[in-house]
Amino acid sequence: MTTPDDQKYSHRVYTNDPIKFRNYVNKRIEIIAKDGSIHEGIVFTVDPVSE
Repeated sequence: MTTPDDQKYSHRVYTNDPIKFRNYVNKRIEIIAKDGSIHEGIVFTVDPVSE
C-alpha cells in the first residue's frame, strides 16, 4: 500500500545515495564517447538531481 509520504518522496533524487556520489569526487575518470574520442579528467562535483 502506498502512503502519501511514499508518493511525496518517490522521486529518484530521494533514493540516491549521497555517500556513493561523494566517493566519486576527486577521482580521475576516462570517458569513451560513441565516436571513439576519449575524454579524461577529475570529478569536481556531482549533481544528484540530474539523470
